[in-house]
Amino acid sequence: MVRFAIVKGARNAKEVWAYLPHNFVIVGGGARVDKHGKDRPEYVIAGIDEAGWTLDGYVIPRLGSGSIAAREITGQQAVDWIGIYQIADQRPDGFYLLDACVEEEAA
Repeated sequence: MVRFAIVKGARNAKEVWAYLPHNFVIVGGGARVDKHGKDRPEYVIAGIDEAGWTLDGYVIPRLGSGSIAAREITGQQAVDWIGIYQIADQRPDGFYLLDACVEEEAA
């Protein structure tokens, strides 16, 4: 089963990538404006748990070790956050991954 998380507090995508194992990838990103008017980057990551490299047992704590916050979200929340058309335009393989996950959750 594909698992998703929203990641906040990283300076950029390169910093997030540095903390991810091979079985998790960034599938979307953007910036939210905070109450002080500063852009704060946010990313959605996706992956499949493999051996001890799990979202809750490894990925989220590892990001936390770098003061990067992450919380698990559903596939539908990931689609809503990223926007399915953005994924289709920028990363066709991510589009199919999210599409299959949403169908799986609906079943």
